[in-house]
Amino acid sequence: MIPPDYPRLPHSYQPQQAEIRKVEIALSSTNQSDKSTSIAGLRAAAALVLTAHAGEDRYAFGVERGEIVEGEIDREGSEGNLILLRQVGQTRPKSHEDKVRLQVLCEEGDQTTPLKLVHNDQTLSLNYDSSLLSQLEAEWFLSHVATAYDSLLSHSTKPVPLNSITLAPPSESSDLSKLSRAPPPPSAYPDNCTTLPSFYLHAASLYPNDPALHFASSSDSPSSTDLILTYSQLLHLSRFLAQRLLSSVSPSIASFPSSYVVPLCTAKSPQMIVSMLAITLAGFGYLALEPSWPEERKKVILRELRKERLLAGVGIVQASEEGEEEKKWSEWRTTEDGEGKLLDTVVEPNAVLAEMLRGNLETLEKDFPLEREWVEPKVNEDGIAYVIYTSGTTGVPKGIVVQHRNVAAFLRFVS
Repeated sequence: MIPPDYPRLPHSYQPQQAEIRKVEIALSSTNQSDKSTSIAGLRAAAALVLTAHAGEDRYAFGVERGEIVEGEIDREGSEGNLILLRQVGQTRPKSHEDKVRLQVLCEEGDQTTPLKLVHNDQTLSLNYDSSLLSQLEAEWFLSHVATAYDSLLSHSTKPVPLNSITLAPPSESSDLSKLSRAPPPPSAYPDNCTTLPSFYLHAASLYPNDPALHFASSSDSPSSTDLILTYSQLLHLSRFLAQRLLSSVSPSIASFPSSYVVPLCTAKSPQMIVSMLAITLAGFGYLALEPSWPEERKKVILRELRKERLLAGVGIVQASEEGEEEKKWSEWRTTEDGEGKLLDTVVEPNAVLAEMLRGNLETLEKDFPLEREWVEPKVNEDGIAYVIYTSGTTGVPKGIVVQHRNVAAFLRFVS
């Protein structure tokens, strides 16, 4: 089963009108244990699954014996790769009223946690609030808890190393194993295609006159005003802009571009596609930022990249109708908050490409030759292909670095 988008669970939970349902799964017959061991195993298994899949280190769930367990994974206090579950306060026993309410929760009552696990003989059941979880998510969650529970009880050593615990059931492990291995490369992708630019360059050499980009001026129907670029035309435009990027950074950065990231903030347009390809052809990794994001969020991301020594000294920013976006980014070259400047240069893609796109595309390379002979930058498969940031809805956005080898494996798999 493909993992669903598992919801984040609230730390405290008292819904006005819960819709309680129940799912059940069989446990391994070889892992029977006494009651206290079962409770401890359920606590650890549920905590690990919530931490791994809900994206939080805190957990809150109910177990049999009328208890609510609230706690967190203690990462800082761990030694090596060991499980350490730290209780937040004390396990809270249910009052008599709560016990009565739990007895009828499948009929009309509610429950104090959105998840309640019960171990009976060789089965594990989950009472869940269907207003928070779908049945698919509940079944998926329960299958992971059951697998982790069986895995925990199969070990005799305590504490248990994290890397020895299985969370995904066998069927899912098989699917993940297939997804993690790229199939043999098809004939269109030879072994030397190991980076993002190498994939495009190979396609451009095979199909130079075939359409590579079709940008429709209207989503309703194609028209004569649509922009259609062949592989060779798109490659020339991108190399033209790539040369501008490389000339805008210091020689030390230009010598090792695959260690640096160029931020890109443009509306959906032909210039956006050309800019992304130009960045990767120049050897940099790219970071696409949505123009509508708040200004402070963009600055926080740029500051983090600069702190990690990943930020190239140049950014590509498309001017809005009022010109405000490019103006803001240009001002960030010298910030007034004591943080120092974020960028050395801001490149506006329209200023570089507009005349080229308005001209005769059939004679593009002749009318707008490259400023100098093009030499492909050396891009290592361990270099940065792009950086993507989380939404930041529950905290500070977190950056994820994707290497060229990751992109290559994906492209081979989906081909």
